[in-house]
Amino acid sequence: MTETATFQSQTAIVTGGSRGLGRSIVQALAARKMRVVAVARGAASLEAVMAEYASQEASRLKLGLKLKNSETAMNLASRVAILLLLACMSCLAQTGKTGEGNDTPSPKLEKMPESLDARLALSALPPHLRDGATIYLLDPAKGYMVNRRGTNGFSCFVMRTEWMWPKFAFRDDIFVPMSYDEEGSAKMMPVWTDVAQMRARGLPPEQVYEEIMKRFGNGTYQKPARSGISYMIAPLMRSYPAPNATEVVTFSGPHYMFYAPNVKDADIGGKPFSPYPFLLPQGPGPHDVIILLVGEAEKAKILADSSDLLKELCTYRTYLCLNTGSSEHH
Repeated sequence: MTETATFQSQTAIVTGGSRGLGRSIVQALAARKMRVVAVARGAASLEAVMAEYASQEASRLKLGLKLKNSETAMNLASRVAILLLLACMSCLAQTGKTGEGNDTPSPKLEKMPESLDARLALSALPPHLRDGATIYLLDPAKGYMVNRRGTNGFSCFVMRTEWMWPKFAFRDDIFVPMSYDEEGSAKMMPVWTDVAQMRARGLPPEQVYEEIMKRFGNGTYQKPARSGISYMIAPLMRSYPAPNATEVVTFSGPHYMFYAPNVKDADIGGKPFSPYPFLLPQGPGPHDVIILLVGEAEKAKILADSSDLLKELCTYRTYLCLNTGSSEHH
């Protein structure tokens, strides 16, 4: 099968598809005859995209106009957000590009209240694993420190620094609860603890990125020796939602990640950017994972069971409020 035929059989959803990098992605995929759903805030900008690419078989460019039903918009946006967040991480890790440089100083991280930090970290895990898990809390001046030593091999923490966006200054409002089983704690979590330590030492984003990629290259970071799982089923996360995003959003996107070193989508029938399992490269290959979103019923239960935590997070910082009428908060 040719590359064009492969693209023709797939559909991609691109948020922010009317301008910037999002528009470039729409153009590139449409040129390969892939069906593209471009989502943006206004009909006029999307119509302009259609007109511009009319010569590239624009009938394949299906434009997703702004959704009128707010509940439908919330459900779609939250699922698209997590898929495109993962896609963005993949693109940066694969290309190794750092853009034109960034001279903006990164803000200092503020230490979260320990009890709230611990609860948010634990929310990444299913309830039956939380009591026996090791909890890491972030000391912005040092890095991650053990708050409680567990017994079941699982570790959890709240990721606060997105190292795969080297063209941007580090932010102080990233919150992504993560967890790993015993093998992932030994082989994959060190990337995040190293990033936290580098940021604490004052290293800029591009230098952190280059150092992490160098460690992948020289074998410091090894691939998992067995199959395993990283639970990321917290009720919310706050990070960059799309490849062209310059701001972060708060959204709900609970999912599972299964270790799959150097596996390709062709090996598992993966369909990128879909609700079905697909591969997410995380570096040069050793830490690649298979992504699977939780179902809508399970997601609703997670949100309901986490209502107290969500209220406390919203009280702590308004940008962590998960408004049921919108998936985006600034």
